[in-house]
Amino acid sequence: YSFSNSVKRTVKQFVRYISDFEHRLADHARSLGCDGVICGHIHSPTSAEIFGIDYCNTGDWVENCTAFVEYDTGVLELIRYF
Repeated sequence: YSFSNSVKRTVKQFVRYISDFEHRLADHARSLGCDGVICGHIHSPTSAEIFGIDYCNTGDWVENCTAFVEYDTGVLELIRYF
């Protein structure tokens, strides 16, 4: 039994789950004619383009102290509170 292999396998499964979630969410948003999607609290904060959809994940306030701010121009910015 290799503890390190078990940990690596678990981490890889988690990363695959998150990636699948992001892609399913972006695909659903695209099918509804949306420009983007904002969600949060499942992993580290990120901003990406997936299938032509702006995908924003706020992360979580407790561990990452992050949030998105939308300006009057419609631009979204990831901010960190330290």
